[in-house]
Amino acid sequence: MRHSPVVPGAQPERTPMSFSGLRVLLVGPLPPPAGGMANQTRQLAELLRSEGASVELVRVNAPYRPAWAERLKGIRALFRLLPYLVQLWRGAGRADVAHVMANSGWSWHLFAALRCGLRACVAWQWW
Repeated sequence: MRHSPVVPGAQPERTPMSFSGLRVLLVGPLPPPAGGMANQTRQLAELLRSEGASVELVRVNAPYRPAWAERLKGIRALFRLLPYLVQLWRGAGRADVAHVMANSGWSWHLFAALRCGLRACVAWQWW
């Protein structure tokens, strides 16, 4: 193996990073509503895909299905939570890395993204 000589003050050669073949699980909100974190999630997915990464998006603010479930106060969260957890669990099994967009400290959904030794990056928005 051949090594380059170390020259004080010289910048090391940088090899461009390749996202080709990287499977990313992106967890976060999407518009609507069109807010800061929702826009950042959408833009990050687009940028990662443009660099060759395979992006699976798990939306934390998905619409209620069926739509009438939104009117069931007290239990409507289950109509969003259960499909979300299934999607998150399955996506975590297929991904190399998870990027979790969180705005509440150690977000409650992070535990599922760490399944089976999955590496995770948390983008915590505190403003």
